[in-house]
Amino acid sequence: MLKPLPIQARDEIHTWGHYPEIFRDLDYAIQPGGWLDTIANKATCHAFGYYTPDLVGLSLLDVFEGGQAEFYIAIKPSCLNKGYGKQFMIATINKSFELGFEKLFLKVRLNHQVGIALYQKLGFENQKTVAMEINGEPTLFYLMELNKAVYQNSIAR
Repeated sequence: MLKPLPIQARDEIHTWGHYPEIFRDLDYAIQPGGWLDTIANKATCHAFGYYTPDLVGLSLLDVFEGGQAEFYIAIKPSCLNKGYGKQFMIATINKSFELGFEKLFLKVRLNHQVGIALYQKLGFENQKTVAMEINGEPTLFYLMELNKAVYQNSIAR
């Protein structure tokens, strides 16, 4: 179930531990000072938790002008490969469209093939490759975009 993420939940998220080696690059997201802390502190951010009934994931929608938002998602490391990612993505995407967004963006590491496949299945399309510095290292990402109409067509199939 998708619910607003209370600020107190950050302390719990910071104790989730580390991702398996194959996803170790994603640790920065949920560690102190990662995107959970930097993005969730913005006045333009909507933060959500996914509960089963325990908190197993978080998502953020960082709002831009013109009905657009950047989408961030993290699943608790011990809850990977249990089907929560797809359910949580769909719940957050649906919520974003209920809130009036017409377009979502996300960045995904080029080597995160599992995430890329899921995002494409849900209708996200690669727009371009972008470079960012993460933990002092240059890192390449795909910038992916989802339009509301494309998404509604993808889930109708």
